[in-house]
Amino acid sequence: MTRLFGDALRSLPAAAYALGTLARPFTPEDLVQTNRLSGHVAVSPSGASIAYVQTHYSIEKKRQYSQLFVQALDARDHLDGRVMVADFSKDSRPNPPLSESADETDAKKRFEASQPVWLTDECLGFVATNAKTRQATVYSVHGSGKHWSKPQAVFTSPVPISDVQYSPVSGILAFTAGVYNGTTTLKETADLDLEEQERADMAQVYDELWVRHWDSFVTPKLAQIHVLQLAVDSDGLLKPKNEPRNIIKDTAGDGRVEASDSFVFSPDGRQIAFVAKRPGSDYAWRTTSYVYVADVDGTAATPINPEGGGASSSPAFSSDGSRIAYLQMAAPTYEADRNQIKVFSIEDKSTIDVAADWDRSPSELLWAGDSTLLATYTDYGRNKLAKVDIAS
Repeated sequence: MTRLFGDALRSLPAAAYALGTLARPFTPEDLVQTNRLSGHVAVSPSGASIAYVQTHYSIEKKRQYSQLFVQALDARDHLDGRVMVADFSKDSRPNPPLSESADETDAKKRFEASQPVWLTDECLGFVATNAKTRQATVYSVHGSGKHWSKPQAVFTSPVPISDVQYSPVSGILAFTAGVYNGTTTLKETADLDLEEQERADMAQVYDELWVRHWDSFVTPKLAQIHVLQLAVDSDGLLKPKNEPRNIIKDTAGDGRVEASDSFVFSPDGRQIAFVAKRPGSDYAWRTTSYVYVADVDGTAATPINPEGGGASSSPAFSSDGSRIAYLQMAAPTYEADRNQIKVFSIEDKSTIDVAADWDRSPSELLWAGDSTLLATYTDYGRNKLAKVDIAS
């Protein structure tokens, strides 16, 4: 707790404290300028380092800053153990003067990094999206300690990508991209995006009730999972061996399946588990979703819980890849139902209920051994972690 509080103080503007004590009350201006984490924290394969994106706004300079850090976890002081890999800033004014363009003489300052992902213990990947073209490029930096290389492009997607993950076992890089139903390549989607930009209107025709989910309107695009194989080239750099390939596009007869939750790799990196709503005409009034498993070499996924009632979430492979734990709601029309823990056996296709009498609703699962799960849950407004024994 002491370390966390100290880190919080260091994130405040320098003028907010003096001689180790706060010089004045915490103000709205301090709140606006406090450092913030953007996205997830990526843990290196060995667990020795983490990578994260930190954002910061300066009222005085009217600039938004985004910085990618690598942090060694064995350092006594977090400032001594971290190094900045990418540093980007942009003018936050609606109409900035041309003279206020970002300084691109430093290689680190050309990349607004997001979605850090470890490729090896000494190679970190991240995504940078071009604000004008919307093309997304995965870059890699190599190094250790305080010394890291300049970013090198691994591959460029013609459309934005998200949820980038990598399996060091199989060498597969996977990500989610919004694509139009029926397209076979990302370039086809990019070409259709250009056609959409030429339209003189923004009208959208709906032929079913699935028009909007909460505050987001349904668009023609579907979030689908793509993979590509990475390999080291003659220059010692990671490069793709093939074009990105959609591994779930043929799951439904009409092609309409949309990954609605983060996906996970199997331990051998040859399969991916994800959650998607049940295809059909009852999208609008049923919350039913399945846990699907897709082979990285295929184009279709298979649900492991086709008889499930309500929404599914948080699939997690066991360490040997023989089982998948996941959460399942019972009611198909009730989004606030209690999550129940299920464990599916890949070999015999059977499913068991775990802690069925537990009166809390877990939100995320993680394997902590062959017969133990860790589950996060909320208890009277507090976030807690529970250890669940599958056998008992």
